[in-house]
Amino acid sequence: MQKRILSPLNDFVFRLLFGDQRNIKLLTAFLKASLDLPPEEYDRLIIIDPHLKKEKKEGKSGVLDVKVHTRSGIIINVEIQVASSKELRKRFAWYGAKMLAGQISRGDQYRKLERVVSIIIVAEELVEEDRGYYNKYVIMNGKTGTVFTDLLEINVLELSKLPAESDGTALWNWGQFLKCESEEEFDMIAEKDPDVRETVVTLKELSEDERNQMLADARMMKEWDEWGFRKEHYERGYQRARVEAEQKEYTAIKNFREMGLSFEQIARGMNSTPEEIEKKYRESPVNQ
Repeated sequence: MQKRILSPLNDFVFRLLFGDQRNIKLLTAFLKASLDLPPEEYDRLIIIDPHLKKEKKEGKSGVLDVKVHTRSGIIINVEIQVASSKELRKRFAWYGAKMLAGQISRGDQYRKLERVVSIIIVAEELVEEDRGYYNKYVIMNGKTGTVFTDLLEINVLELSKLPAESDGTALWNWGQFLKCESEEEFDMIAEKDPDVRETVVTLKELSEDERNQMLADARMMKEWDEWGFRKEHYERGYQRARVEAEQKEYTAIKNFREMGLSFEQIARGMNSTPEEIEKKYRESPVNQ
């Protein structure tokens, strides 16, 4: 019987693999395969807080999957998304703009701004206009191709476009790794690349932890509930669908707390903040 291996396409699992400073070697290998930055930029990668702070109380917040600083201060954001939608391009552009604007305050010099480089990994097609499975986008002149600035760069890896046969690049190996679903598939791609092999070993170790499995499942169910909520919003009314989705989330948080999980652990599994999870737990009708 094959062991269950957590999917790296689950954003909670992805953060366990690449968002932990102890696994910085794995993240470095993936970034080197994906970006054309000078080699010295990877000499000191520091993983930082993935939460995007709100400028106003009523403003929109966000939680990135992996956020890291390079040696010179370049900000790299890696995002993973299973399902595609029409709003994703706007969302990722907003993430990049938020990270750029968040570097300076009123009165600061613009020269303090560092590049923001995003890598967007999507299982489905996101940019139908381009055929390649990996594409780089910057702000440029649409007629001449002249780059206006490289301060904001978005790279998109579309796994659905990955060719069946290897193109001889390390990035293809990483793409195949992200698509794997069975132990046999993981073992096959591990044979092709030593960096991917080490990542597979780490993923198998993480997959043996029952709490990791439960939190990964909780994150997946939360995504399904959110998708169902959006669908039912049109079919039977906004308010009723929202109440049911929130009730499921309250129940899941209560169950995890009873298992002994901290608010920080639950937040990582549900792509939220510890403060938001604790607030929902305190206000939950299931605790009344």
